[in-house]
Amino acid sequence: MVSSIAGIKTLNLQEALSLYDLIGEYLPETEEDSFLDFANKIVSNMVADGSGAYADAICMMTELTLQELEGFSSVYLLELFASGFTKNDIIGLRDFCRKINYAY
Repeated sequence: MVSSIAGIKTLNLQEALSLYDLIGEYLPETEEDSFLDFANKIVSNMVADGSGAYADAICMMTELTLQELEGFSSVYLLELFASGFTKNDIIGLRDFCRKINYAY
């Protein structure tokens, strides 16, 4: 699990919608067989796009800056993303946004 170097923030509704604006287009329509496959697909989509959404999402969920992220290994960044993904129930956020016809 993620150490205490960087804490994962529980986002309020406004912050969660901002996160969804950032990552919504990268979320698959359906869940994969496992959480790891699902998260991997999202990260792969974001990294392949080259938009910086992956790093920006981690910054939103941790309140770290882009400069601070540069000092962490890619494995640790993935742990941060997965922890933030779980803590902020991104699948639930996706479903909620779709129900209210918000964005993607």
